[in-house]
Parts: sequence; C-alpha cells; structure tokens
Amino acid sequence: MSVYKQPPLDLGSVCQRWKNRRHSWRPASEGGFDPARYRVREMPNELVHQAKAFVRAHHYSGSWPAVRFAYGLIDVAAPPAGRLVGVLTLGIPTQVAVLTSVFDRLVPSANRV
Repeated sequence: MSVYKQPPLDLGSVCQRWKNRRHSWRPASEGGFDPARYRVREMPNELVHQAKAFVRAHHYSGSWPAVRFAYGLIDVAAPPAGRLVGVLTLGIPTQVAVLTSVFDRLVPSANRV
C-alpha cells in the first residue's frame, strides 16, 4: 500500500486568493501582497451593506455572521477612490468555548469583543 505524502507548502512562495467563494493558491511572483497599496478602515453603518455584499459573494459560507465591528481592506491604488477588496468582521461568538478553546488563559464572558 502506498501512501502519498504531500510536500510541505512553502508559504513564502505562494499566496491564497478568494473569489466567488472559492480559494486558489497563486505564485507570489504574480503579485503577492504590497501593504503600501492598502488601508484598513472601519466600516461606518452607512457602508456596512457593501461589506455584507462582499462577504456574501466571496466567503465560503456565503453568509453574513452576527457582527459587532466590520473593517474593510481598501485598495487605494484602484480608481476612483479605492476599492473594497477584503472584510474583517468581529462579533459575539455563539458559545463561550469559541475563544477559550484556543486561548486557554481567557476568562469566559470576561474577555470578549
């Protein structure tokens, strides 16, 4: 019986991309990530609909979670005044163990967003 062993992934040579709820890995030589090109902005209430549409279109679940804070990754080099290219959401977990199972020093219901 032969067992296929996958070689380790060199994360310095590839970058992950998401589009239309599917991920792909591309060589970093095709562009990679240039941090000078992007800004992170808190999404004000009047722009949260853009963040919702982006997440529903690109996240693998296709749904918008219970969100307390939303931040957008803006490509400032894209015309006319920047383009939303990523979203970070912070919310209230559905159960206490979401944080404490990963960060065992947190106190349930005391350390939270």
